Amino acid sequence: MKLKAIFRFFKSPISFGLTVFAITLLLTQYLSYQRYLLLETNSQKKLVTQANWVEHEFHKTLDQGYSTTQTLAFILEHYGIPKNFDSISKLLLETNTEVSALEIVNKEGIITHAFPLEGNEVLGFNILKDSIGKIGALKTIKKKDHFVSGPIRLKQGGIGFISRTPIFNGDSFEGFTSAIILLEDVLNTAKLNSQESQFLYRLTKLNSNQTEEVYFSSYDDISTNSFSSTVKMPDGEWKLYVYAKEDTSIIGILLFAFIGLFISVLSGSIAWYLLKQPKRLDRLVREKNSQLVESEEKYRSLVEQASDGIVLSDQTGKILDVNLKACELFRYTKAELLKSNLTDLTSKDQASDIPFRINKLLEEQTLLSQRKLLRKDGSDFYGEISAKILSNGLIQGIVRDVSARIALELKSKENAEKVKESEEKYRTAIEEASDGIFVLDEHFNFIDINIQFCKFFRSPKETFISKNIIHIIAPDELAKKPLKFKEVSNGEVIRTLRKMIREDGSTFVAQVSVKQMPNNHYQGILQDVTAREEIAETLRESTLKYRELTERISDGFVALDKNWNFNYVNAKACQVIGKSYSKLIGTSAWAALPFFRKTNAYKVLLEAMETQEYKYIKQYREDFDKWYEYRMFPSAEGISVYFKDITEIKKAEEELLHTKAKMESAIRIGKIGYWSWDYKKEIIDWSELMYNIFDIDPNTPLTYETIQSRIHPDDLKKQDDLINIFISNSENNLRYTHRIIHRDKSVHTLLVETEIEKNDKNEILKLRGTILDITETIKVKEELKESQEKFYKSFHSNLIGKVIVDENRKILEANRTIAVLLETTRKNLIGKTLIEADVLEFKSNELSADRQQLWAKLLNEGILRDEEIIYTLKSGKKIPALLSIEPLKLKNKRNYLVSAIDNTKRKEAEHLLERQNIELSKTNAELDRFVYSASHELRAPLASVMGLIDIILHEDHDEDLVFKLNMMQQSVKRLDDFIKDIVQYSQNKHLEIAMESINFKELINESLEGLWFLENRKHINFQLDINETQSFFSDKKRISIIFNNLISNAIKYHNITTENPTITITVTTKEDAVSIEIADNGIGIPKAHLDKIFQMFYRVSSKIMGTGIGLFVIKEVITKLNGRINVLSEPNMGTKFVILLPNQTKNAVKHEVQTNFVNR
Repeated sequence: MKLKAIFRFFKSPISFGLTVFAITLLLTQYLSYQRYLLLETNSQKKLVTQANWVEHEFHKTLDQGYSTTQTLAFILEHYGIPKNFDSISKLLLETNTEVSALEIVNKEGIITHAFPLEGNEVLGFNILKDSIGKIGALKTIKKKDHFVSGPIRLKQGGIGFISRTPIFNGDSFEGFTSAIILLEDVLNTAKLNSQESQFLYRLTKLNSNQTEEVYFSSYDDISTNSFSSTVKMPDGEWKLYVYAKEDTSIIGILLFAFIGLFISVLSGSIAWYLLKQPKRLDRLVREKNSQLVESEEKYRSLVEQASDGIVLSDQTGKILDVNLKACELFRYTKAELLKSNLTDLTSKDQASDIPFRINKLLEEQTLLSQRKLLRKDGSDFYGEISAKILSNGLIQGIVRDVSARIALELKSKENAEKVKESEEKYRTAIEEASDGIFVLDEHFNFIDINIQFCKFFRSPKETFISKNIIHIIAPDELAKKPLKFKEVSNGEVIRTLRKMIREDGSTFVAQVSVKQMPNNHYQGILQDVTAREEIAETLRESTLKYRELTERISDGFVALDKNWNFNYVNAKACQVIGKSYSKLIGTSAWAALPFFRKTNAYKVLLEAMETQEYKYIKQYREDFDKWYEYRMFPSAEGISVYFKDITEIKKAEEELLHTKAKMESAIRIGKIGYWSWDYKKEIIDWSELMYNIFDIDPNTPLTYETIQSRIHPDDLKKQDDLINIFISNSENNLRYTHRIIHRDKSVHTLLVETEIEKNDKNEILKLRGTILDITETIKVKEELKESQEKFYKSFHSNLIGKVIVDENRKILEANRTIAVLLETTRKNLIGKTLIEADVLEFKSNELSADRQQLWAKLLNEGILRDEEIIYTLKSGKKIPALLSIEPLKLKNKRNYLVSAIDNTKRKEAEHLLERQNIELSKTNAELDRFVYSASHELRAPLASVMGLIDIILHEDHDEDLVFKLNMMQQSVKRLDDFIKDIVQYSQNKHLEIAMESINFKELINESLEGLWFLENRKHINFQLDINETQSFFSDKKRISIIFNNLISNAIKYHNITTENPTITITVTTKEDAVSIEIADNGIGIPKAHLDKIFQMFYRVSSKIMGTGIGLFVIKEVITKLNGRINVLSEPNMGTKFVILLPNQTKNAVKHEVQTNFVNR
C-alpha cells in the first residue's frame, strides 16, 4: 500500500515537479556554500602569507637592534665603557642602517652615553623613574635577556622601539645597552604605508593591564567581517594585526545561489510539464479518433458528390469501387463497372500499355496522363487521369472529360500555325528591307531588330535585345536633344535626325521614325544618312570657306589687276597695311606698299605674273621682326596673294627640332637601337646605339656578313627562316628574339621589332625596325621563377602547416603538413572553407566567438603573429597550435597566408618548465633565507671584533702588536665586505627590479659620505659632472651598489703619491638611457687582465687586497638592468669605467598573479 501511495504521489505532475525542484535547489545551494568556503579559504591563505612576510620584515629590522646592543654589551662586559664610544657607535650604525641611536644606561637607570647626540638629548634621563619607559626596562632586567619595548613615545620625540640588552656581573645588574629604532623606519621597511596594498594593518602595544594602545593603523574602521591575522613578538610587547582590505565578495555567491534557484524552478517546471504530457496525449488521441471517423464520413460523401469520376482498383487493374460521376462518364452501372477491368475502359491500342503505366505509377507514386477512353456504347472521349498509390497499396484514379478542351486546343494549334506563317512572311519582308527596323516594348527596350539594323551598328542582334534605346544614341546628342517618350506614347509619330554610336565607339547619322503599335509596343525605322549629311556638311563648309577667304580667314588676302591696283582686300590685309578697305580699292599697290618693292617677295611676284605659275615664298621682315608666308596665284586678269604671319610656326618648327633631338636622346637613354635595310640596294643604316648593342666598332663597314658573325650559331638558321617567312607571307610586322655574342664571349638576348615598307606595286622597298637588349629582363624573369620555386618549396615544408585562403576564408592551396595536422587530405581542404571541409569541431559558441575575434583582430592589425589557439578535431582530439596570418596578394586579389605549428610539445615543455620554476622559486626563497640568516649571524660577531680591535688600537701598545691588530682589522673588514658582496649578489639574482625615480647627485653624495672611513679618501679630489636633463627611472638600490663598489675600488687602488690624485664622475641622462663614467688617475689595470676582471674571485694580483667578487657583482647588477659596462685602462695612467643603463618608464608594467583558482 505504501508503494502504491508513493507511486500515486509521484504520478501526480505537481508532486513530481515539486520533488525535482526541492532536490535541485538543495544541490545548487550546497554548491554555493562550498564555493563560499573555497573563497574564504583562499582569502585567509593570502592573509596568512602576507602576515608571515610582514613578521619576517619586522624581525629583520628589530634584529639590527639585537645585533648592535649585543656587540656593545660584549665590549662593556669585557673592556668597560670605551673611550671612542662615538666612533664604535658610528661604525655599528653604518652596519645596521635601521638603528637610529645607541645608548648606555647605568645600573641606576640613568642614560650616560648616547650617539648621535643631535636629536637625542636624553643624557642624564632616568628611565627607571619614567612611568612609561620603566615597564619595558624592568621586564628586561627580569628576563636577564634581550627585550624590545614599544612602540612607545620617546623622550627625545617621536615613536619607536627600544631594543635593550641587560649587562650582569654574576647576578648583579650593571646596566643596559639600548638601540632606538623609529616606528616610521619599521613601517617603511615592511611597506605598511603603501596605499596600493591589498591589506590593512594595525600596530598596538600590550599594556601591563592587558589593554592595547594603538600606535599605527592604515584604516580607521575595520569591518568585523574582515579576515585578520595577528603577529606577536615573543621578546617584545607589541602586536600587529593584518586585515584583508576587502571581504570575500558575497555578490558572486548570491548570484550563483540565485541562478541555482532559477535552475531549480526551471527543472521543476520542466518535470511537471513532461509528466502531464501522457494524459494530454490520451485526450488528444480520443479527440483525433472521433475527428477521423467524422472525416471518413465526410470524405465518402465528398467522393460520391465529386464532379470528376473516381475509380479505385488493385494493381492488376481490377475495379474495386467507383463513384456516381464515373458511372455517368462511362455510361455503366456501378455493378457493371465493379465487374470490369481498366483495360475494358480503354481503346485496344492503348490497353496493352496499362501494365507498364501501373509499374511506372508504383515507382513514382503519382501519375498524370491524358488518353482516349471507351464508353459502354462504344463511343470514345478524351479523359485526363490523375492516379496515385494509396497507403494500402490500391490505386485511386480521378477521371475528367476533357474532350471539349482537346478540341479547342487543336483549333488553337491550327490558328497558331496560320499566324506563324503570316509572321514568317512579315519577318522575311522586314529582314530584306534596306532600312533598319526595330521594335521596342512599353519601356522602350529593344525586343526585335532586323538584319539591316545590325549592319548599320556592326554588332549582332544579341547586343541590343533588352537594352534601352538611349544606349544607341551618342551621349552628347542625347544631352542636347532629349528623346520624346511622352509624345510617342500619346500616339504621335516622331521623326528625327540623330547621331548614333556603335559598340566600337564610331558614330553615324541616322534618320529615325518611331510610332506606337496597337499592342503598346513601338516600331521604328532607321536610315543611315551619313553620306547625305557629309555632302551637306561639305557644302556648308565650302560656303564658309568662301566667306573666310573673303573676310574671315586668318590670312591676309589681296587681289590685284594687271596694273597692280587693288581689286579686293580682306579685313586682315587692311589691318596689316594700316588702311581701310575704301581707301585701298582702286589704288596702286605700290603707293600703299612702297617698301614691298625692296623685298625678295616682290621679285617672286613679278616672276609669277610672267610665268603664270603658282609661287610660294617665306620671308623674314626685319622691319617687323616677323616671318611671313606668301602664296601667289596668277591669272590672265591679275594675281591673288595670300599672306600670313608664320612667326609662331617657325618657333614651333624650332621647338619640333629640339623635341626631335630630345626624343633621339630618350631612345639612346632607353637603349633602343633602330635600323633600316634598303632591300634592293642592300644598304644597311644603323643608329649609334646599334653598334653598342652588337659590340661592333662604329668605324667597321656594315655588311650583312658582319652582322651575321655576331649572331649566336644556334640562332642563325632560326632568324633566316623567320625573315624569309616574314617576307614571303607579306606580313607587315614581325617580333622575335635571338642571341648575339660579344667580343668578350658574353651572350646577350635581343628583342627585334621589324616592319616592311612597300611601294604601290606591293614591292618591298625597305625593312626597318628596333632592337632592345633584354638580357637583364630575362635574368630578372629567371630570378623571379627561382623565387617562386623557393616559395613553393617553403610552402610545402614538412615543418609548418600552411594554407592560402581568400577573403571569404575559402582555401586556395594547402600543404601536406596542414592536412596531417587536421587528419584529412589536401583534396578535401582545397576549394572549401574549414567548416565546409568538416575537419574541426565548431559546436561550441566559445570556439566560434574565438574564431571571429581572431579574424577581427587580423582585419584591424593587418597581421597575426604566433597566436596561441586550441582546435578540436572531429575525433575529439584537442591540439594546441601557434597560428600566424599575413596578407598575400595574388593576381591583384587580397588573400591570406595562414601558418600553423603543432604546439603540443612546446606546451608540454612549458608545463614542465613551470613546475621546475615553482621548485626553483622555493629553492631560491630558501637560499635567500639562508643567505640572510648566515650573513646576519656572521656580521654581528665581525662587528664586535672590529669594535674590540678599534678599542685596543686606541690604547698604548708596542708597534708589533699594533701592526698585527691592523692586519687583523683589514682581514675582518675584508671578510665583512665579502659577506656584503655575497648578499648583494644573492639579492640581485632573486629580487625583481623596483622602478623609481633616480636622483644621481643624491646617490653619489650618499656613496661618498658612506666611504669616509677609507684610508685614501681624504687625499683624493672628486670632480662631479651630473647632467640630469631627463627624468630617469630604474632600481635605486642596484644603482647604489654600482656606485659604492666602483668608487670604493677607485679610492682603495689609487696612487696617492701622484700629483693631484683625482676621481671624475660624469652622469648624463637622456630620454632612453643614462651614461655613467667613473675615471681615476690611479695605478691602472694591465691590458692582459681587462677581459677577466668581471669574473668571480678574479684578482689582478695577490698583492692587492680584495675578494675578487666586487666587479663580478657589478657586472651581474648591470646585466639585470639590461645595461652594458666597458673598461678602459693603462698601467700607471688610470682606469675609466663606462656604463650605459636603459631608462625604464615611470608607468612600468605591474605583473599580477591570479591565485583565485575558483574563478578560472
